[in-house]
Amino acid sequence: MCALSGKAQADISDKTEVLVLFRDPSAFKSEIYYSVTKNVEGANNTNLSGEFAARVFDGPYNAIPKFIKEMKEYLEKDDRIAKIIMFIMLIARNAPGSISTIT
Repeated sequence: MCALSGKAQADISDKTEVLVLFRDPSAFKSEIYYSVTKNVEGANNTNLSGEFAARVFDGPYNAIPKFIKEMKEYLEKDDRIAKIIMFIMLIARNAPGSISTIT
């Protein structure tokens, strides 16, 4: 993360404010998205847009399937469907903090 922000000359003075999103589209692939202040040369730069919903869950990593199920049920109550589910990692705590969805 710090190497990417340095390469972009997008230094982040307060590392506790860094946003990291991740998702596992398959059992063998993970995608990790780091917040930067400008595009990073040589990186796969992506902008996220859309409608987002978030909830906070607390528990071990192996409870994530249960959290995903709860999040989908939560959205269904408002007739919404999650197209992509991403997890937010708080760098300062180094643990998943909530599940955010792009709908």
